[in-house]
Amino acid sequence: MTDTPTELETHEAVEFLRGFDPNGWHNIVAMDALEKRLVTGRTFEPGDYDGMFRFVDQWNGKRNLYFSPNEPRPGAPHAKLSKADIAAARAVHADFDPDAGADLAKARLDAIARLAEADPSIVLDSGGGIQAFWKFAEKIPLDDPQWLEALNAAVRERFGGDPAVKNVDRVMRLPYTLNIPTDTKLKKHPDRRPRLAAVISANGPTCDRPTLESRFPPVQTSRPTPKSEQPLVELDTPSALRLAKEYLIERAPEAIEGAGGDQTTFAVACGLRDYAVSEPMALELMLDHWNEQKASPPWAPDELAEKVSNAYQYASGGFGNKRADAEMPPIDLGEGEPEAEAPSEAKPAEKKQRTFRALSFKEAAEQAIARNAEPLIEDILDRGSCSVIFGPSNSGKTFVALDMAAAIATGRPWNDRDVEQGAVLYIAAEGGGAITKRFAALKRQRHVPDITPLMLAPFSVDLFSNDHDARRIIKESKRLEQELAAPLRLIVIDTLARTMGGGDENSGQDMGAYVRHLDMIREQTKAAVLVVHHTGKDQARGMRGHSSLMAALDTAIQVERGERTKPGLLKCSKQRDMEPFDDIRFMLERVPIGQDKKGKDLASCVVRWVDQSEFDAVPLTTASEAYLEALRTIEQPASLEAWDAAYRRAVDPNWREGSEVPNGCSTVNLRRRRQEIIEAGHVEKLPTGLFRTRAWAAANENDASPRSLSA
Repeated sequence: MTDTPTELETHEAVEFLRGFDPNGWHNIVAMDALEKRLVTGRTFEPGDYDGMFRFVDQWNGKRNLYFSPNEPRPGAPHAKLSKADIAAARAVHADFDPDAGADLAKARLDAIARLAEADPSIVLDSGGGIQAFWKFAEKIPLDDPQWLEALNAAVRERFGGDPAVKNVDRVMRLPYTLNIPTDTKLKKHPDRRPRLAAVISANGPTCDRPTLESRFPPVQTSRPTPKSEQPLVELDTPSALRLAKEYLIERAPEAIEGAGGDQTTFAVACGLRDYAVSEPMALELMLDHWNEQKASPPWAPDELAEKVSNAYQYASGGFGNKRADAEMPPIDLGEGEPEAEAPSEAKPAEKKQRTFRALSFKEAAEQAIARNAEPLIEDILDRGSCSVIFGPSNSGKTFVALDMAAAIATGRPWNDRDVEQGAVLYIAAEGGGAITKRFAALKRQRHVPDITPLMLAPFSVDLFSNDHDARRIIKESKRLEQELAAPLRLIVIDTLARTMGGGDENSGQDMGAYVRHLDMIREQTKAAVLVVHHTGKDQARGMRGHSSLMAALDTAIQVERGERTKPGLLKCSKQRDMEPFDDIRFMLERVPIGQDKKGKDLASCVVRWVDQSEFDAVPLTTASEAYLEALRTIEQPASLEAWDAAYRRAVDPNWREGSEVPNGCSTVNLRRRRQEIIEAGHVEKLPTGLFRTRAWAAANENDASPRSLSA
């Protein structure tokens, strides 16, 4: 087995899950080794092995992959699961990680030797240590997780495994996937390298609960929460979350490894409990506002989850010691004065009560003018809008999006259209180093100044699994506005596929979560959001994915690929509040940008916008010109059959349907001529499959647009 994941190993990983529970739900989690907060989880219905394969194949070798030994509840979220998401016990588990500085190979052999007497069902080489599982002969409904956690703790005490690996929602290494060492692991073992996890044995016996409890007497892992310590106040109210965030940012202590970091982390989590914050929300807040900022080194998400869980199990006193119901401000609807930031530990000041009031018909009509959308690019994009530019691979859509971004950042007209100048954030989740070459080409060809507020974020983000990365984008956007002293007008997200995390583009639920995060970014930054997306295999059906995306958009722009002598096209697929714009033609122009260290010439492209007149004069062959003339003589838009028949009758007036075609009029020849004519810009094919000449379309513009013909 090599240390590079292959398609075969991805199949083996899925087959392992099939063998672990052939008829159950499964959850797989992908965690980034360097950016610990990048966690993408997905829950799969029984039998969805194709979905599991796609997910594992997407992340294997890029992130660390884990699975849930215990069964998720039906409909569990696409995330790293919590205890509440676990429905049934499938196995007792243990993890044996080598101590800092230990010889890794020897430590693994020692762990295997210790386990020999325990007769586990499955033993895995996790790529770093050893993991073991004692499977139940039948899954056990998990109404109370404490008995299973007590068994996990008993195994750990018996064989010396990792004490943190006892929770029922713990994830374990998925075999046949690449173990990529984290910073924490590298500090313990500086020589560690990425290594594939593997199955050592999987033929051990299964057990029932009484047998395991007799072999490993359970260890009590937590005390029951006394009735007096149950929440007496509402959890996770806006006021409580605001104060908790303020505490983490301004007053929570730093946790430093080797200087009481564990105890400090425990204390910080207890502090959030005192602010009437639930355990899941406490973990989320600490990941967002404390872990990277104040923990040295930062905790891995699963490690921090363990610390927070312990704090909420063992903390004394009731929830909300620092917040009482009387301190909670009222929550109301409608528009009004913004809520003032409440000082810590103090009762919020009285504020003007906002009301929920419907507008009269007259008021609503008057506001149509008062609140009319403000253009970002005249006739193309509105300020604060949600838009998509889509097309097939290598059609030039990224070049077009970047050209728009540069126009807005410089304040220069775009295609003779006025723009609203402002800063632009370009999130390049796809394209790697190519995007910087495109920036260099744009600078050289368009003479874009160095101080232009066009900012590049060449990072992958996940706008599906949770709100975390959406909030990171919002935070960075606000930081850029302050740094640049300019309003942020546009955020480009390139591409949807690379920012969808583990989501399924064709799922309405998953696409709904993605759109919600786009709206969250748009509403909190006040910037327009432009997403770069792909078409499906059938380009005539438009952009890929669930129709809820198109429904949510203000503007959709389709990019059609050009050829050497044929321009690419920008076509309006949707304008919610503006008139649809006419097709815009472009060519990609090669721009040299310099040489690399070895003297190799480097180049990229920029968009060159062109007029139709540049292409009307493209000469056709004599046969193609005659074929075009046949279309001009019949009623348009015309079907392919009608066009071909008109040409064959022009060649041979005696030709009839069903008779032998005239010389030179075969289907293959006519297809070649039709392609030449369309590429030269003389004819367009409508979504309905009908054809029309450009001249006919221009003369019948009011009643023969592509949209009306395809409606």
